[in-house]
Amino acid sequence: MNTIQRKVVQIIGQLPDYLNLSIIDLSCGEGHVLQALSEEGCAAEGTHYQDGDYIIENPQLILEAATIHKGVALNRPLPFPDDSYDVVVMTEVIEHLPDHFMIIAEIARILKPGGRVIITSPNIHRLQSRMKFLLTGTHKIIRRRIGWDTTIDQLYEYHINPVDFPTLHALLKTHGIAIEAVKSSTIKIRYFCLMVLIPFIWIASWIEAKSKNDSELFARGEADLFRRMCSVPLLMSEQLIIVGKKAAQSR
Repeated sequence: MNTIQRKVVQIIGQLPDYLNLSIIDLSCGEGHVLQALSEEGCAAEGTHYQDGDYIIENPQLILEAATIHKGVALNRPLPFPDDSYDVVVMTEVIEHLPDHFMIIAEIARILKPGGRVIITSPNIHRLQSRMKFLLTGTHKIIRRRIGWDTTIDQLYEYHINPVDFPTLHALLKTHGIAIEAVKSSTIKIRYFCLMVLIPFIWIASWIEAKSKNDSELFARGEADLFRRMCSVPLLMSEQLIIVGKKAAQSR
């Protein structure tokens, strides 16, 4: 189990009465998160898109023991009723999807009022990624970009749609999910030298937040976004770990 998966399990383990929560791991990969939750006593479920998925190289026994919903494409409506789960997990998946709008809407739909969503993804807003984009015009997306040798059937294997945090910040709110926390994963010491840029980033971000003030609600959103964009997880962490909570009453 890698650092991200351990963080997700830790976050779930801190939720009240977590052993009795209904949990689903969307595109659960080899099942490491499900395995850890099962060992804790949680009855978590997972989904897979296809049996021959490139991630399934060393399948865990949990994939045979747990409820795994197969053939679930995350770029289509999910085959689950409204308000089905207390926790929806999606680790290192959203950047593989061509559209973030539908999956966020579907997560909000299947999440119970008061339920949590945990999303992790490579962080293109970290300082080293910003520097790479400044110099090359390309994001630092951890794995190789798609190229002319990539076929249509292979697209989902790549980070074709890196997460733009300001857009995700707004999308979650639009669907009744408030971001509770943005947490750090790995922070590489060799990039600490880039922290000299933080005061300039803070000033530029503050000016950007203050210059767009179309409405009171928009201004509140910009203030929250400014606070998070200038935080250590957004500036230094290799991955974003976003924890959101659905409003207690459905919209």
